Amino acid sequence: MKKAYLLPFILFPLLSACSLDGTSNGGENNNDNNTQDSGSSSLTYERIFNPSSKIDIELNFKNKAIYSLEKYGTSGDFNKEEIYHPCDVKIQIDDDKYTFAEVGAKMKGNTSRYDNFIDENGKFIDRERLCHFKLAFDKTFNSSSVNDYYSKDYTADEIKERDARRIASMKKIDLKWNKNYDSSFTKEIYALDCFAKEGVAAQKANLINLTIKSESDSITMPYILFEVVDKTMLKRNFTDNKGDLYKCTYTNISPADLSSVESNKFGIEAANYKPPYDLKTNEDTSDFSVIKNFITKTSTRNVSASDIKPVIDSVLNVDNFLKFAAMSWVVGSPDDYRNNYNNYYMYFDSKTNLAYFIPYDNDRVFGILKDWPIDTSRQACDSDRLNGTASGGGCSMPIVRRLLVSGSSSRPVISEYQTKFKKYCKDFANKYLNEEKFKAFTNQFYYSSKVIDNSNSNMSFKEYAINKLGTLN
Repeated sequence: MKKAYLLPFILFPLLSACSLDGTSNGGENNNDNNTQDSGSSSLTYERIFNPSSKIDIELNFKNKAIYSLEKYGTSGDFNKEEIYHPCDVKIQIDDDKYTFAEVGAKMKGNTSRYDNFIDENGKFIDRERLCHFKLAFDKTFNSSSVNDYYSKDYTADEIKERDARRIASMKKIDLKWNKNYDSSFTKEIYALDCFAKEGVAAQKANLINLTIKSESDSITMPYILFEVVDKTMLKRNFTDNKGDLYKCTYTNISPADLSSVESNKFGIEAANYKPPYDLKTNEDTSDFSVIKNFITKTSTRNVSASDIKPVIDSVLNVDNFLKFAAMSWVVGSPDDYRNNYNNYYMYFDSKTNLAYFIPYDNDRVFGILKDWPIDTSRQACDSDRLNGTASGGGCSMPIVRRLLVSGSSSRPVISEYQTKFKKYCKDFANKYLNEEKFKAFTNQFYYSSKVIDNSNSNMSFKEYAINKLGTLN
């Protein structure tokens, strides 16, 4: 029988404390006779992202490690925030158990970074908010410069073994709690599935039951496990996976609106430097010329639609972008590439230099309004603005104006592509904005809440779908 989670605001009072079990944080394996080797072939990518899999994960921290993770993660110091902290990870999928000693864990996210959820003694202070985690299974702790409380000496063979260690062929995974109180806890997963079903590369994700343990306390709650957008993911989605991958975000330098090529906008994130276009692959060899060429060519003004079309075709996989754009409109995140010039990846094929768009961080889709009540449900697909976001005065992303919405005298729209985009919007909306389909999708997860209509200050899926479908001509 599948286990259904209570809604988050009901769940928290039921969480209980308990002592840490005998597993040390120094890397000892679980001695349970049923425990399988961490590299077992049964811990597969397909199995870990199978929604019917019953997945329970434990993060076992020393008190100093989890307290430091919280303090480093909210310090505002980039170097400290990037430090991984050791924890032993136990994973149970159905009846099979796996252990990973000394996995690296750090806090991830932006507005989701919370402090004061645990004290120096390992006691959870605030049980109604935690943090998102990034886990690195290949991490070592062999230098006192890594953190100020723990280091370990490794042999050459141990370093080689650790460097090759994976979970279901992945170096890293992300874990996110239900920060936006989505009753179904599957809206973001459904959005990713919608993208993938239409041929747009997207992360895999699954619902899990996560227990976070210190030496003296523990807390258990539902989390989402995400595949990380990295070179490993590229290998699963692209025949060519040797090109440049960029994480595109709105930073204090500028939004990622693909409109200009000032040199400080392109780079690798570091202390006191967060570029809007953050290179994630080929860090030692890329000169950023491919993305700069893309922006230069697609943002040119005073070129007719007929003349700019072959130029755009030479740098962009247009059909991929139109599908990405249409599905982005269907799922309706206000914090996306078009509305807020944020939260997307671009991958450039190394052989053709064509750009592909990858969705990211769609945690405010299908009517999530908590803490930022921006209603996207009534935004028409050809609207160039959304009040309350960066595009409130009109979308300034050149490829949006050239391919999706009514252009301007200096950037006239390519009507052929706009027509195709609108057709994708209509087709995808009719296909995926279906309450019964969403309910069936949600119900297949082992740790599904089985609830999709209790809004918790958010819009129900049904209301969102009705409103969005009502915008179609």
